[in-house]
Amino acid sequence: MHCAVIGSGPAGIACAKGLTARGFKVTILDIGEQLPAKTDALAKELAAMPVKDWPQDVKAELSRNPTIKDPIPRKLYFGSDFAYGTDKPYAPLDSDNSAFLPSVGRGGYSTVWGAASLPVADCDIKDWPLTRQDLEPYYREILNWMPVSGGDGTIETAYPSFTERLGRLPLDRQSEKLLADLKKSESKHNPSKFVYGEARLAVDPGRCDPCGMCLSGCPRQAIYDTSETLNQLVDGKAVVYRPRQVVHSVNETPAGVEIIVEDLESQSRQTLTFDAAFIGAGALGTARLLLNSKRLFNESLTLRQSSKFLIPILRAKGVPSPWAENALALSRVFIEFKVQGFADNWFHVQVSSMNQMMLEALNLAPDQSRSWKRFLASPVLNRLMVAWCGIHSDHSAQISVSLSPPDTASEPPTLISRAKETEKSVLAGKRAARTLFRNGLSHGTLFLSPMSRLSAPGTGYHCGGSFPHRHKKVSTFETDLLGRPFDWENIYVIGGSVLPSIPATTIAFTIMVNALRIATQVPIASGKSHA
Repeated sequence: MHCAVIGSGPAGIACAKGLTARGFKVTILDIGEQLPAKTDALAKELAAMPVKDWPQDVKAELSRNPTIKDPIPRKLYFGSDFAYGTDKPYAPLDSDNSAFLPSVGRGGYSTVWGAASLPVADCDIKDWPLTRQDLEPYYREILNWMPVSGGDGTIETAYPSFTERLGRLPLDRQSEKLLADLKKSESKHNPSKFVYGEARLAVDPGRCDPCGMCLSGCPRQAIYDTSETLNQLVDGKAVVYRPRQVVHSVNETPAGVEIIVEDLESQSRQTLTFDAAFIGAGALGTARLLLNSKRLFNESLTLRQSSKFLIPILRAKGVPSPWAENALALSRVFIEFKVQGFADNWFHVQVSSMNQMMLEALNLAPDQSRSWKRFLASPVLNRLMVAWCGIHSDHSAQISVSLSPPDTASEPPTLISRAKETEKSVLAGKRAARTLFRNGLSHGTLFLSPMSRLSAPGTGYHCGGSFPHRHKKVSTFETDLLGRPFDWENIYVIGGSVLPSIPATTIAFTIMVNALRIATQVPIASGKSHA
C-alpha cells in the first residue's frame, strides 16, 4: 500500500514511523521551509566547539529575537521565523491574531516548541472516545525513539512517564531551590489537586551542554524535533520526502486517493494518486485543506484551544545573578493544579528561571545601554522567575475558521480566523491566578497575579478539535476513531484537529501518540495498489 503523509511535524512523522513499521510505502509531501543556509552554518560552527569557546558575536546573532519585547514573544529558531507561515501567497490568511499562523517548516512547529512532554490525564479527556489506557502503548512506543528527561516530585502520580529510560538534566540554582521548597510543602497539598516535579522535556541529556540558548535553538540538537527522525527515515530509504509541495486538495475516486499538489519551485500543479492519505498539516493547514477539498466556502469550523497566560514570580529567597549561569533556558519545573469548586480539569504551569532573554525583554541585559539599572534591580531580579500557564479548552476562548472563495480560479482561497468566547479565558485565568497565589505562599513563592498577561487565542499553538473523533459521527465536521472525515474511507486526519478537547498541558506528545495509533490501526486499503 502506498501512503501519502502530508506534513513533517509531530503528527506526520509519528504516522510515517507507524506506517513504515507495517511495511507500507510512504511518501511525505511537505512545504518544508528550512533555516537559511548561512544561519545553519553558524549553528553548526557552535556545535563543533565547546560552549566556553563560543564566539559571543555568533551566539548573539543566533539568539537575536526582534519580538522579545512583545507582550508574548514569538519563539524563533536561531533568529529565523522560517517555520511560521507569514504572508505566504499560496496560503493567504485573514486573522485577528498576527501571532497565530500555519506551520510551513520542515519539522513543523517541533522546531520551535518548548519540548514539554506530558501525557494526558483522564479527567481532561472525558469527551474523547479514547482513554489514556488506550493510548498508553503508543506513548511507550514513541518513547523508544524520542528522548525524554524528568526527575523528582509528585507529578508521576498524575502523569506517568511511561518509560524506564527517563533522562536527567542539570538543574539551575533557582529551579533547584524551588523544587526543594515544593518538596517541603508536600504535606500541605492534596495530591489529587496539586502535583509538581522536574519538567518532563524531550531533551537528550547526552547531547546537552547547557549554554542558555534553548529558547533560540539548540546548536547540539539536544532538543528533539521531528526533522531529526525525518532525516533518519530518508537516509534509511524508509520514506520518500518531497519538500516544497503545497497540497491544495485531496479526494477519493475509483482510482484511489487523488492529491493536487503545487510545486513551489516550478509553480506547476499535478495530480498524484495514492492508496491512502494521512493529513498532519497543523490546525490551520488541515482546516484549509479539508474545506477546500470539499469546496465548503463560508462555512465555519470551531478550533478549540488552550489559552495561555504569563505570571511573574517572586521567590522568598534569591539566588545571586541567576542569569549568569550557562543553564538550560527551558522550563525546569512543572506544577499541575485544580481550582476548588471549578471543573475537574488540571491547570498546567511551567516555571522558568531568570535568564538572558528575560533581561533583554526588561532592557537590563549586560550589553544594553541601561544595564546599570540591572545592578540596582538585582535584589528583585535575583528572586524573579516566570510562570507560563495553560487552561483547558473547556474554559478557554475558541477560534472560528472559515474559507473565503477566491476572486479568480487561479487564486487560492483565503482562510479567515476569528477569536470568540474570549471572556471564558479571562474568567478562568483569574480563578487560576488566585489559586496560584494561595498555593504559592506554602512554598515561599509569590505569584504576582495583577501583572499576569493573557495571550491572544491561538498564540500558544495548542489547538485543534475542528474535526473531532467520535464513536459515531453525527455532524459534517466530525471524524471516526481513525480520523476519517466526511464519507471518505482512505483519507485520515492525524493531527490535533481530531482531538475533541485540548488539555492545559502541552499536546505535541499526545498528537504524536494518536497519529501513531491511527497508523497502526488503519486497515489495508482495498483496490489497486499504487506502488
